[in-house]
Amino acid sequence: MNSGIVEEAQRRLVEDGYGPNPLCARCKGTGWLYLDVPVDDERFGKAFVCTAKGCLADSTQKYKQGEGYLAKIGVTQPWCSFEKFKRIKGTGDAYKAFYDLAHGKTELPFLLCYGGVGNGKTHLCQALAVVLNWRVISVRYYTVADLMSRLKQTIPMHLIDDEILKLKEIEALILDDLGVEYGTDWETTKLEEIVDARYRNQLITVLTTNRDIGWVPERILSRFSDPDVSQLVLNNAPDYRRREIGD
Repeated sequence: MNSGIVEEAQRRLVEDGYGPNPLCARCKGTGWLYLDVPVDDERFGKAFVCTAKGCLADSTQKYKQGEGYLAKIGVTQPWCSFEKFKRIKGTGDAYKAFYDLAHGKTELPFLLCYGGVGNGKTHLCQALAVVLNWRVISVRYYTVADLMSRLKQTIPMHLIDDEILKLKEIEALILDDLGVEYGTDWETTKLEEIVDARYRNQLITVLTTNRDIGWVPERILSRFSDPDVSQLVLNNAPDYRRREIGD
């Protein structure tokens, strides 16, 4: 056994949280495979992750189901599942829209959910992110305020264009709480740019707001109002903190 391969696998497990099996007979502990194909084959020279049991693909998948990785993609409440959501009167349309999107039961990739505070929109966003991640769909969750703060932090390093490109291209983007500490012309322009690109490519995009729907910037609202691409749903349940549990 190559001691260097074992040490590298152990380092990756410690530093990255996942790594190959140093005893894997298929990849010899590297975590990667090269196919024995002719040089004119498009797969020639390309590395493929090892899918042998207990090797890199397995390790990566287990890592991505853990709370550490979920926190990195914005899921700070991994216990917020669809099963634990309190489906009281007024939440039915929102629950179904989020559930169907999470489980691939709709062809519509856009979803705008609006309604008052404290009625479960964030819970549904977190549950959606967990299920999409479980389905091996790359997803990121942000509050709109946190996203704008993150973008502004990249400006001094001249990295904002790279960051916006990632937001345009990731498979699923969940933006919660539009209207909280948001509203400058710069913020509106950047959000419109991201939403517009995702609309053109029909990527999973979710937006929630506690404001009246008429407050949503017109260009953004128009994308989420397209019935061929988006669902527009109202969660009109009362604040959980100010009501008795309903049915």
